[in-house]
Amino acid sequence: MQKAIGNATSYAGTRYQYGGSDKNGIDCSGLTQQAYPDYFGPIGPDGSGKRSAADQLDYLEKHGDEDIPYSNLESGDLVYFKDSNGHVVHTAIVNQIDSDRGTGILAASSGAGSVQQEWLEEDGGLGRKLHYGGGGRPR
Repeated sequence: MQKAIGNATSYAGTRYQYGGSDKNGIDCSGLTQQAYPDYFGPIGPDGSGKRSAADQLDYLEKHGDEDIPYSNLESGDLVYFKDSNGHVVHTAIVNQIDSDRGTGILAASSGAGSVQQEWLEEDGGLGRKLHYGGGGRPR
């Protein structure tokens, strides 16, 4: 788990780019796939593709590595967020659990424009529009 956090932290400050998955620009699913490259592995015929947030959660479910309640999240866990229509639209990695501030995540978001630290709300949500949709712990 610490290696995954280190992998993700190395992208701190990297600019957000939809579909990106490297230091030139990265999106949320690119960040979490870089955090756990050996778990998710390359996809596609040439091995250069990446999984969307919804695809990642499906992958975790197929391997029995999902279904972590918000109250049981640990550093290194992946978190997935759903929009008001119930679609998985965002992912991040838990990088900090603080008794005063709560659960900290490292996320690449278009609103922030880069990879940076964010704090989850008490219910696991991320702002009014994104609700906790599940957590995963890659083995």
